[in-house]
Amino acid sequence: MNHNKFRIILLLALLPTISFPLWAANCGVDKKGVDEIITVFHTGINLNERFKISVTESDHEKYLKLRAESESYDKEKLLPCMHSATDILSKKKDPKLANAMLRVAISYVNSANEEIPDMLGEIFGKNPDAIIGPISELSLSDQKLVISLLRFGWANVKQEFSPKIIEDRQVQLHQLSK
Repeated sequence: MNHNKFRIILLLALLPTISFPLWAANCGVDKKGVDEIITVFHTGINLNERFKISVTESDHEKYLKLRAESESYDKEKLLPCMHSATDILSKKKDPKLANAMLRVAISYVNSANEEIPDMLGEIFGKNPDAIIGPISELSLSDQKLVISLLRFGWANVKQEFSPKIIEDRQVQLHQLSK
């Protein structure tokens, strides 16, 4: 009986080590593949922008095809890469990666998926400098949009952080909004 408990505990302890390479495999990158992640982001944005245009066009077949293609790409490539980027940016600054991630958030503002704002909130909670600088480089309208997404995501994830971090991030978020 104790031997089985040990196996379960060992498996649970190794799960994070196993899961990152699986995410990376789905994303098509390894731990060092920031450029590949950015390429996936650009492809996702391009596909999403084409999909958004198709909503207003009269060709319903094209709309359905782009919707299916976009949803599949998001699930199989984009979101796993967003998770990988979140892991990277939660630990270190990478302005190029952060900028590309913010561009995804801007493009996908039409999405009902709350994962993207939550990932921004997670990065902000763990490593705010990784995201604050790139936000300030956006146009004013994009800054406002991203800050609103960040507020939403931070509200969803802040309970995972200590009261001291929450207080500090609230101050930073207030300053960012000025």
